[in-house]
Amino acid sequence: MYRVTLKLYREQVRQLILFIPDPGYISKADTVNRTLEEILILEWRAKLTRLQIRTWSERDNNKKYGLSLPMSVAVAFWKDLQNYELTPELRQLLGEIDHELVDAGLKS
Repeated sequence: MYRVTLKLYREQVRQLILFIPDPGYISKADTVNRTLEEILILEWRAKLTRLQIRTWSERDNNKKYGLSLPMSVAVAFWKDLQNYELTPELRQLLGEIDHELVDAGLKS
């Protein structure tokens, strides 16, 4: 499976995690009405452990760190984030995803 690595600050990852509803509170019936992009994002979020989230929260916010995503999840984020009013951190994250998708040859 192809992956992209985003270079992100701690606050960008925190905003991203807050942007995604906690899959533990979403019923299977609720997923029927969601887009494919939303389902991919929810599945990715469900795989994050508390330890991973805690590790990100303790990182230095003045330094960028790599976040590796499956290509399908990166594309899903790129499409889904277009539909919302974004915080500055999420706009920067969207720009980073856009840059990586161009580098991967998926966008021009």
